[in-house]
Amino acid sequence: MPVTDRLDVASGLIHTRCAGETTLPEVLDHFRVLSEDPQCPAPLDVLLDLSEVGTVPMSGQLREVAGQIARVRDRAEAERWLDAQRQQGA
Repeated sequence: MPVTDRLDVASGLIHTRCAGETTLPEVLDHFRVLSEDPQCPAPLDVLLDLSEVGTVPMSGQLREVAGQIARVRDRAEAERWLDAQRQQGA
């Protein structure tokens, strides 16, 4: 798969690497799957490495990816907040 990541839970850093002929739907799907990962850290810090892609993405595509990353971040932070609320109520 042309989109891979390495997750450092302790620092909250996700190093996402795109290589070859990576498509926008592949990148968006990668972040969608990441948003459903219980290991996804909050707060979230993403390093998106495009140094090995076959074609340079258009600025609109990068904005779309940034929006998807923001949704992942918001979801991870909401999940952590809900977990904290549950623990306080337990």
